Amino acid sequence: MEISPELFVTLPNRVRICYQTFGNPSDPAVILVPGNAGSMLEWPETMIEQLNSAGGGKNRFFIRYDPRDTGLSTEFPVPGGYSIGDMSTDVEGLADHLGLSAPSKGFHLVGVSKGGPVAYIVAARRPQQVRSLALLLTSPGVSPELPMKEGLDLGFQPILAGSGNEREMNIKYNMQLYDALITEPDEEGRKEFEALTRRIVEREAKSGTLYSKGPNHGMASHEGEGWPGVETLKKVKSPTVVVQGAKDPIFGEIHGEALARAIPGAEYVLWENVGHELPRRIWGQLAEMLQQLWAKGESDQ
Repeated sequence: MEISPELFVTLPNRVRICYQTFGNPSDPAVILVPGNAGSMLEWPETMIEQLNSAGGGKNRFFIRYDPRDTGLSTEFPVPGGYSIGDMSTDVEGLADHLGLSAPSKGFHLVGVSKGGPVAYIVAARRPQQVRSLALLLTSPGVSPELPMKEGLDLGFQPILAGSGNEREMNIKYNMQLYDALITEPDEEGRKEFEALTRRIVEREAKSGTLYSKGPNHGMASHEGEGWPGVETLKKVKSPTVVVQGAKDPIFGEIHGEALARAIPGAEYVLWENVGHELPRRIWGQLAEMLQQLWAKGESDQ
């Protein structure tokens, strides 16, 4: 599978996005959208390879990217003053840059956690271009009727540049997060996650996004229209699958159920022994499900 170096594009809105591609550009495209304050590294190379090869399915052209305020993409001042909808505009701009907006092309979207609303806003805005939509461990929006689960308190303190030990503080916090969100933690998986976290921290400390991503992505939920409502979800026309973890300590089953109800024709899948995570043990199952979804999206063109 051919892997590009890290590439850059400055979008019409003047946001500079870092992205990387996997595979042949002539194959159907899949844009992978990471979660809250997550960079492209949230989609590991080994996972992408498995998504592509599962079940001897058709090859795809994968694009992973650093959303604004993560990785090597544009760092914004705090407060950033942008919304989830603005982050969706970045995805649209990246698709345009890659030539995926032509009627003969189009693209699939996979969004995890807070990448979910980023993805489904794009699907609602561009129903003729989005071939399919996969929403993993996400929500139609937090409300009194759909509260986040209680009891997840990691004692997080803002990590500020110049505090002296911000890199180690960030790694420590992320390891606490791992322990809180992972359903079946094991030593090998923990070491793998710590190595990935150190890679992310070093990359983002140099670019500055290590410090801006947390507060700005958090505030994006409250800028503009915040999380899009049911009226936006009704505009999604592509084949859609909504996947929720039964042990997710952030978004309970009611979030996935409500999201699937709001999108016309969406399929709902509940993974019994999964939290707010995409552990290696479910990659094969995820890949087979996505291969089927992508094939359906391409046959419906």
